[in-house]
Formats: sequence, structure tokens, C-alpha cells
Amino acid sequence: MRNRIQLIESVLIVFIGVWSLSAQTPKPSPTPECSLPVYTGKEVDRKVKVLDYPAPHFDSYEMATYSSAVVILRAIFCGDGKVTDIKVQRHVSQSLDDEAIRTAKTIRFQPAEKEGKRVSQWMTLEYHIND
Repeated sequence: MRNRIQLIESVLIVFIGVWSLSAQTPKPSPTPECSLPVYTGKEVDRKVKVLDYPAPHFDSYEMATYSSAVVILRAIFCGDGKVTDIKVQRHVSQSLDDEAIRTAKTIRFQPAEKEGKRVSQWMTLEYHIND
């Protein structure tokens, strides 16, 4: 009986150990364009600080056609200082989307930090079309 109890205790200890390891959040993996780990704003110790957020130069005809529309992008502000992996979340027109992406690539920022190291952070960008 004693051996059986010890066996059950051993199995429980191994099970708890494996369960606790699997419950830990894995480190976010880097993307093809950004080689540093990527986190959300809630996961970093210091969030990205945008230093320069340039305005896009939208075509005046397109602006009149799509006035009050918003191009929404999702991008990685890579720890190396580049905006990468830009994806359109809300499409307006191909030319307006392309200009928003081109402009997003020129944003200057101070990278996010986690545990004293530069890391990458997901960000959502909005470009409002105003005539």
C-alpha cells in the first residue's frame, strides 16, 4: 500500500511539473521581417515611444472621393528601429492604402523594452482621410 501511495505521489509531482511548464506563456517568435521577439503593449515593460509620425500625402481626388474614411494598419515596431510586417486592417482604396503603408515605414520611434532589452511591439496605426 505504501509503495502504491508513493507511486501516485510521484506521478502527481511529474504531472504538476509538466502542467506548470506548459502553462507558461511561450516567448513570441520573431517574424520574417523582424528578427527580435514581438510582444503586445501589455507584455512589455516600456512601450514604443513614437518620435515622428509623418502625415501621408494622399492624392486630392482620392481624398475627395473617400473623405472621412480611415485606413487602419497593423504593424510591428521592430526593436531595430524599423516599422515592419505592415498589414492593412481596414482597406479604403489601393492607392490610399499604399500611401499609408509608405508613410508608416518612415515613422521614427524609440523601441519597446522588456527586461532591459529592446524588443518589438505590435501597433495599430490610423490614417484619416480628410478633404
